[in-house]
Amino acid sequence: MRLCLTCRYVSPEGAVHCGHCGRTFGARLCPSRHPSPPDAEYCVQCGKANVTDATRCLPLGWCTRALTLLIVLLALRWAFGSAPSLLQGMWNLSDWISLHLLGISLCHMRAVLLQIAAWFVALFLVSYLLPGSVGGHVRALLMRGAGVAARLARSVSLAIFRWLCRIVGGQRKGA
Repeated sequence: MRLCLTCRYVSPEGAVHCGHCGRTFGARLCPSRHPSPPDAEYCVQCGKANVTDATRCLPLGWCTRALTLLIVLLALRWAFGSAPSLLQGMWNLSDWISLHLLGISLCHMRAVLLQIAAWFVALFLVSYLLPGSVGGHVRALLMRGAGVAARLARSVSLAIFRWLCRIVGGQRKGA
């Protein structure tokens, strides 16, 4: 954006002349659109005396960039300021759902899952102390068990998600 210093009108960044007063920015132009210095009386390329009036302008590109940066900083401030309360609300909802569906709170479930993961890591590390083929078989068994557990967790989470979607979809149709 450019501010015409003659009429104080704002023009787009790529504009050659002011849309309000018609003066050209930074140079005088002849009918053939040859640029000449602002103080020239005639075109320096073709010699025509019919040249436009020139005016100075103030580029406002830095202003839009500063405004964009300010908006981004405010959005980040808002996002990180409200993120803890949003995450707390999501945790409370997840805890309520798990307590009523599974009969176990997320805190207790997290403790159990961390204990299982700790045992898994401990067994995996101990398997390196076992003789070659035995340790390899133990590690393969642990990895196969981890794959089965991951597929089971995915299946259970998808089943719960579909069940919740069916409940929400049923409430929408009935409403």
